Amino acid sequence: MMGKVVKVCVAAIILISLCGCFSGCQPEPSLEPAPAPTPELEPTPIPTPTPAPTPAPAPSPAPKPTPTPTPTPVPAPSPAPTPSPTPTPAPAPTPTDTTPPSIANVLPSDITDTTATLTWTTDESASSKVEYGKTEKCESSSPLDETLVTTHSVTLSELEPNTTYHFRIKSKDEAGNEVLSEVLSNDYTFTTKTTEELLSAKLYYPPTKIGGITTADGIVVVPESYMLKFELFNGSSQTITVTKVEIVDGHGKVRLSFSITPDTVDAGKSRPLANVIEILPPEDWQVKWYCLDAKGVEFTIIGACSSSD
Repeated sequence: MMGKVVKVCVAAIILISLCGCFSGCQPEPSLEPAPAPTPELEPTPIPTPTPAPTPAPAPSPAPKPTPTPTPTPVPAPSPAPTPSPTPTPAPAPTPTDTTPPSIANVLPSDITDTTATLTWTTDESASSKVEYGKTEKCESSSPLDETLVTTHSVTLSELEPNTTYHFRIKSKDEAGNEVLSEVLSNDYTFTTKTTEELLSAKLYYPPTKIGGITTADGIVVVPESYMLKFELFNGSSQTITVTKVEIVDGHGKVRLSFSITPDTVDAGKSRPLANVIEILPPEDWQVKWYCLDAKGVEFTIIGACSSSD
């Protein structure tokens, strides 16, 4: 606004000066210097008012502490009443077992001259006992085996060779029910073997010849010969006594005869012997063992000859 006023004033002065010239009136020069032109003033910017600071809120007063309530004492719980015991029901009565075991699969086995094993089965666990004898009365018996089993085995001993025995089975279950095979009309028997059946003999020789001894003059000092071997096996249950051993040819002629020391062969054992002979024995030769059993009964065991053992 001030700029516009200044500009109007300057223009008026210039116009008055021009008029003086045209009228011949020369104004006396002014000794005052011409006024300096007034500089244009820049508009003063209107300052932006600074907002007044927002007053901070006054602090709230601290809350008063809430008083802790005094706990109300809890009364001690009353003891729970003792429950009445539940009555135990009486067990159901166990049915009384009145049925005896059933016997099956009776079998004599492993029979020797003085022993035999008897086996059988039952349909329930039961004890084991055998009654036996040379007649159907079965005068003897085995010890009672009270072990309750379904598969039974009893071995009889001190029997006589070559003898027939009758026997019956007894088994008793846990309830005391006993079965006797005789009641079932079963008469069981077995026959022991003879002692001779359980002994065997053999006579053999290796094919290799034993060289003889001949002098430079061709005189035979020791002829060529063969090693003759023979053996007795005692498969019986008793000790056998050997009184004599003979080697006989096919014509019954005794080629060798001798006794042995010791003169016994134990049960289940073999007694091998050997002798030198000058000729190759033919296969019709035999060895004879003359023996006595435990009761002094004499018998002879014969073995045939072969070229190998």
